Amino acid sequence: MNSYTSLIKSNLDTLNEGLSFLDSLSPAQYTASHQPAFLGTIGAHYRHFLEHYRCFLAQLEQQELCFDARERESELENDLEYAKQTVQGIATSLSLLKSTTLDEEVTVKDQQTSQPVKSSVARELLFLQAHTVHHYALIAAMARLLGLETSPDFGVAIATKTFNQKSNLAAG
Repeated sequence: MNSYTSLIKSNLDTLNEGLSFLDSLSPAQYTASHQPAFLGTIGAHYRHFLEHYRCFLAQLEQQELCFDARERESELENDLEYAKQTVQGIATSLSLLKSTTLDEEVTVKDQQTSQPVKSSVARELLFLQAHTVHHYALIAAMARLLGLETSPDFGVAIATKTFNQKSNLAAG
């Protein structure tokens, strides 16, 4: 498997991990408030990182990405089934990306500064995967507040998982 295939697979694996977690939730758990520990809900975190993927996919053709230009669609954070469908749709779109696309240069900008930054499709896929795992870590903490069990690896970075596996093998 080449590095580009691996990069797309890593994003797909991360999204599928989140989809499996969603399958374990009820609609009430998806929208439960966790104040004062967390201001948002599990659904709000899913909306946030899924909209980053949506921005990426929608803006990729123009080769200019602005992750601040998200829709902030309330249905995505309030409707568990819609969130599952969105994850599946994003995964399908990512699986259709060509490896030649990953080398392409893109410009990333935000709404705070006027300074665009050069990047690549591959680099932005790395960002999306890491950003999603970061939110999974917060979601896992929220799930524990609800008394739910999550996989011990849910919300753990790939590099940390690899390190832990090597450490366990060395200790074993």
